[in-house]
Amino acid sequence: MHHRIGHMLALAVALLQCLPATTLAATPKEVDNAINKAKAFLFSKQKDGNWESVPVPTDPKTPQHNYYVTGAQWGGLTSLATYALLASGEKPQEQRS
Repeated sequence: MHHRIGHMLALAVALLQCLPATTLAATPKEVDNAINKAKAFLFSKQKDGNWESVPVPTDPKTPQHNYYVTGAQWGGLTSLATYALLASGEKPQEQRS
């Protein structure tokens, strides 16, 4: 039985070596397209110069709001979106309409 399993594994390895190698990495153009698509998405979600889910923070001292982006973490969404845009090459001086 073990002898048969060994032959099957050897056959499987031999067959896998005959298969053409496929490239799984993205091309530079695909990476650029993905980054541009992500930047367009972030800019489409911007509201009044920020990305927050509510216009002003709720009282962060309220225990139920300490872990939500409406309370103690208000401003976090904007900081993440801003960092992503800067890391992608956006210039802070560039005006957006």
